[in-house]
Amino acid sequence: MPGGRIITGIPDAAFALNQYPHPLKTPDETIERWYAKRDCRGDINTRLDLVNLVFRDQDDDPIYTPHLWAYDHDKLVQLFAEAGFITIEPWAFDPTMANPKRRWGSIYVVATKSPQTDRESGLPRS
Repeated sequence: MPGGRIITGIPDAAFALNQYPHPLKTPDETIERWYAKRDCRGDINTRLDLVNLVFRDQDDDPIYTPHLWAYDHDKLVQLFAEAGFITIEPWAFDPTMANPKRRWGSIYVVATKSPQTDRESGLPRS
């Protein structure tokens, strides 16, 4: 849709990977915020276990679809640009639109399509 906007929030791969070189602490903030009430807690013994869980989260609950890929800001920009969005910017978190429990450790962007597109190619007009 020309001129359309989309706000996307996902676990931030850069956040998880930046923690990887550091030892797993007890208590660990990521575990406490994301996994303390989940059945998978006993499977987290090293920082790499936690990284793997972040990237493959939700496979222990049939309500959710597991994560199949990891994303960071650069990857989101590249994907939205390929899809014809002309502006991709960090989104200022708004707790009235997104779950505040998911803010920590996540990345949010807002992407906007060109107001005018070429009907044949679907690409923004110059």
